[in-house]
Amino acid sequence: MLNRKLASLRTLYNINQSVLAELIQVSINTYSSKERGVTSFNQKEMIEITNFFRKFEPDITMDDIFFIDSVNQTVTKNKGA
Repeated sequence: MLNRKLASLRTLYNINQSVLAELIQVSINTYSSKERGVTSFNQKEMIEITNFFRKFEPDITMDDIFFIDSVNQTVTKNKGA
C-alpha cells in the first residue's frame, strides 16, 4: 500500500527520499519501493522515521505515520496555517 502519509510529511517539511533512505541505511531505490508499498518498512525503520519526524512534530507517533489517517489532518492543518 502506498504510504501517502509519509510522502505528505516529506513534502510538508521539504525532505527528499534520499534523506530518509540514508537515515534507515538503504538505497534510494529501496526506500522508494518501501514508500510506494512494493516492500514494507520493518519496525526498526519505522521507529527511526518516526523519531526523525518528532523534530518537527513532537507528538507524532508511528501509528500516525504508518497506520492511521491522523497525519493527513495534521498536514492539512499545517499547510493552512
